[in-house]
Amino acid sequence: MHKRLGLFVLAASLAGCAGMSTHPPGMPAPEAVVPEIARQFSACDLDTLVGHYSPAIEFISPSTPQPLVGHTAIRRYFSGACQGRFRPVMRVEAQQVRLLSADAAVVTGRYSFGRTDRPDDTPWPAFFVITLRRDQGVWRIETQATFAIPEG
Repeated sequence: MHKRLGLFVLAASLAGCAGMSTHPPGMPAPEAVVPEIARQFSACDLDTLVGHYSPAIEFISPSTPQPLVGHTAIRRYFSGACQGRFRPVMRVEAQQVRLLSADAAVVTGRYSFGRTDRPDDTPWPAFFVITLRRDQGVWRIETQATFAIPEG
């Protein structure tokens, strides 16, 4: 009985440690990545936006018939929303960060998309799953998947 209780306490304490952020002071936390890409996408700051992604990024969304791989592919994809007189509007509605190790995390949540020329339209909501890896102190997006939220 005492052995099981000890294992339970150890497991509970390790689970608590897994949720703690281990980023160095002065470095952005993994929690900051998705809100930052939303800000940069909405500003059409594509150079800075693409810099948050790993060179081997694998990106999927409902509007991509197959995964987009690499900086060139996602830059081209994001630039499509930034070519008109209007700008995209991306908002992070909710997110949860799960640290897998000191250098890897998964971020899940909801974001929404709108356009500056249609401020009264209902934004398009979506779920996301993003994997992050810390490389030389910087969190980079390794994979990003966006899924439409079903109506109803």
